[in-house]
Amino acid sequence: MVVDRNQKYRMSSDTAYRITDFFNKMTNINSVDEFSVFARQYWYVWLIIGLIIVIMIVINVIMLVYFHRRRKPIRQSDYFKKTLEMARTRTIMVPEKVKENLLSEENSPDTNSQFAMEALIANNKYRALHDCPPLKYNENLAKIAQKWAETLGKMQKLQHSPTHWRRFNNAVLGENLCYIYNSRLTGEKMMDIWYAESKVHNFSLDKQVDSQNFSQMIWKNSREVGFGRVKGASGDWWYGVAIYMPSGNIVGHYAENVPPITV
Repeated sequence: MVVDRNQKYRMSSDTAYRITDFFNKMTNINSVDEFSVFARQYWYVWLIIGLIIVIMIVINVIMLVYFHRRRKPIRQSDYFKKTLEMARTRTIMVPEKVKENLLSEENSPDTNSQFAMEALIANNKYRALHDCPPLKYNENLAKIAQKWAETLGKMQKLQHSPTHWRRFNNAVLGENLCYIYNSRLTGEKMMDIWYAESKVHNFSLDKQVDSQNFSQMIWKNSREVGFGRVKGASGDWWYGVAIYMPSGNIVGHYAENVPPITV
C-alpha cells in the first residue's frame, strides 16, 4: 500500500485539528452537561491518558523496588553486632605508669577534701530528718578513715578495721564501710548507700545486722566524724570509710539514739 505525500499531509493536519479542537472544547466547558458530552465524544483520549498514568505508576514501582533491593538497609542489630566486633578487635594498652598517675590524681587531697565536704553535708541532712544534731568534721578521724580506705583498696575487699586500729581514749570508734563498682564514689552517693538500709530497719528493736551503717550515721550521741575514700588497685572499685566518735550501735541504747523520722 502506497500513501502519497498529500495524503500524509492531510492525515497530520487532521490530527493537529483534532488536538486543537479537543483543548478548545475542554477550556470552554461551563456546565456538567457539557462536560458529559465532551467526555463521551473524546472517550478514547481519556483512555489514552489513563493508560499513560498506569504505565507511569508501574514504571515508578519497578524502579522503587529495584533501587530498594540494590540499597539493602543495615538492620540495627547488624549495626551493633559489627560495632561490638570492631570494639573486640581493638585493644588499647594503657601503660602502668599512666594508670598509677590517674589513680593518684583521683585520690588526691583536693578531690578527697571535696568528697569529705559532700559527705558531711549529706550525713547531717539525713540526721536532721531524725532530729539528731549535726556532726563536726574531725581531721584526725579523717586520717584514720583515709588510711583504712587505702588499705581496703590494696586488699580489694571490704572488711572492718581491727579494733586496735581505731581505738581512742580506751573506746573503739564507730566505723561505716562501703564500696561501689565502676562508678566514682561521691560523698552524697556514699551516704545514700548507707541511708538505704533504713528501709529494713525496725525502730522498735535493738541492734540489727542489716542496718548498722544506717543506725551509726544517725546515732544521736555521735558528735564528730571523718571520711576517707580511695580507688582500688584494679581501677574498678571505689572504697569509702567513715569514722564516728563516740561510737554508735551500742546495745541497749538504740531507742534514744536511732529515732524514726520526725514529721
